[in-house]
Amino acid sequence: MSELVINPVQKSPIQQLRALTKIMLSNKVILRLALIIMIIGLILTRSRMGNSAFFIALSAVSIYALFFYRRKPKHLRTLIISFFIIDLIIIGALFGVEKVTERLSQTSLSSETRDEVLHDSIPLILDKPWLGSGGGSFYTAFPAYQPQPYSGYYDNAHNDYIQFAVELGIPTTMLLGALTLFCLYNCIVVMHTRKTPLYQGLAFGCAIAIIHMLLHSSVDYSLQAGANTLTFMLILTLSFIIKNIPTTTTQRNV
Repeated sequence: MSELVINPVQKSPIQQLRALTKIMLSNKVILRLALIIMIIGLILTRSRMGNSAFFIALSAVSIYALFFYRRKPKHLRTLIISFFIIDLIIIGALFGVEKVTERLSQTSLSSETRDEVLHDSIPLILDKPWLGSGGGSFYTAFPAYQPQPYSGYYDNAHNDYIQFAVELGIPTTMLLGALTLFCLYNCIVVMHTRKTPLYQGLAFGCAIAIIHMLLHSSVDYSLQAGANTLTFMLILTLSFIIKNIPTTTTQRNV
């Protein structure tokens, strides 16, 4: 009896191209490309605290997710490890992360005047602690309290906490800070208690963004830019939505 040999069906070039296109357009690949583009853009800014805050925020939220994430995805550990190895080390080396490291190593209080601005802003806060000098008035109110000219013109305090306290007063600044921390708490609760992967993923990203902004605002005036403020407000709003939105919706009987 002659043996029946079944040859595997070979895909045509068009079918192979379709299969490759399907893989390249999959959600995981698009997510990976988006992360790589974000890392490249962040490194090219040469921002010291921008890069440091992102790395710290990502590390903190990732460690929390590995231990307390409810129903952890199968490849969560692999995704986080690959993110640090591929995106931060390999991609960072290609686009000049060593220049950011060099700027960090050369940073010292003697070469910076931002700390002097913060120190000289304290009397302005103490003179008007309740209502502040008015929103957007730092560049007009601060020169009267500036004892000597600095190496540059400071129209912002390079510290959002100090600038909010100067312009809006201490109570309003504390209220805004408490609201931001509550939004971060919502993200932590969602990652720990909710079962829906979409809401958990949104909480993961929002927590990183909130921690990053809290750190970066300590040395810069990120929230004084309208685009940054609106984006951050959207992130804070998402933290409320993913915490309170019901998992299932009930349909009304007609």
